[in-house]
Amino acid sequence: MKRFIFALVLPLALANSGGCSSIPSSPSAVASTTVLDEKGAIGIELAYTAAARGSIVAIRSGAITNPATIARIGQLNEKAYAAVKAARAAYRAGNATGYLTAFNEAKSAIADVTNSF
Repeated sequence: MKRFIFALVLPLALANSGGCSSIPSSPSAVASTTVLDEKGAIGIELAYTAAARGSIVAIRSGAITNPATIARIGQLNEKAYAAVKAARAAYRAGNATGYLTAFNEAKSAIADVTNSF
């Protein structure tokens, strides 16, 4: 009897909450989204690494000598690293909205580091 009541109530609950609208159409759709998320995460990691290493090379080679600029690059680098860590955490948690936000913030922060020298 309990199963029968559950079977009657569940469709009504899902219809009212819009719960079925976010169900992927197929397993391949889920796999495609996951692959794209992974590629985005790898891209963010590589972009951050390139920006951080580029700024280190520029400073150590003497191309950037102004202490204020060096300090600013350090601040931007810390901000970019924090954004990359947030993107990692959102990806691991499977939080699509948080991942997209963190991904965009990381892209912006990495661009700030790159444009600072």
